[in-house]
Amino acid sequence: MNPIGLRIASLAISLLAAGPLAAEQQAAYPFALLPLPEKGPVPVKNCNWCHGTSAQGYATAPRLAGQRAAYIERQIDAFRAHRRDNPLSEQYMWNASANLDPETIRALADYYAQQAPRAAADGNRALFDQGRALYQQGVAEANIVACTVCHGPNAEGARDIPRLGGLSYRYLKRRMEEWKEGYHPTAAPMPQVTRFLSASEIEALASYLSFVDEQSASK
Repeated sequence: MNPIGLRIASLAISLLAAGPLAAEQQAAYPFALLPLPEKGPVPVKNCNWCHGTSAQGYATAPRLAGQRAAYIERQIDAFRAHRRDNPLSEQYMWNASANLDPETIRALADYYAQQAPRAAADGNRALFDQGRALYQQGVAEANIVACTVCHGPNAEGARDIPRLGGLSYRYLKRRMEEWKEGYHPTAAPMPQVTRFLSASEIEALASYLSFVDEQSASK
């Protein structure tokens, strides 16, 4: 979803909110919070505004379908604690996660982890081989570790290490750039890993990963 779409979604959330926020909350959060049901189904509709009805994501809002449950929980905790501090996280996710309790966070994470992911396939196909080599082998002389060490041979992740395969090229590229710019410094080891990557290497990695699913990773 482009920035205009994200803003429209946030305005829609504001209109659907149950009531006015306190003055101090309005100052901290420009958009009202969509209320959560006390009991009942997991409130995935709240997330659909930006991540899509099938949770496949957009260029700026990542795919949640098939993501590791433990990773989703950890990221929501980071949003709530304002550790994940890049601009879009601050603008949207700090607000969206503010009222989530541990039980709801766990339910959302489990729900999205069980959804079938689809590869975005929106990167530069010409960079596929270069990106795959970086992902699988790293660059020893530049102190760039192989991504497969942590994220797995098919970029599938494990436990609280995220699935990268098939995420949007634009999302992955911007995420790596933000670490290099100093955002979310507590997300070890990624700020340390990305500082050795050149702009062209980030481009290649993000392109490659956008095409990856568990069947196509080695093609």
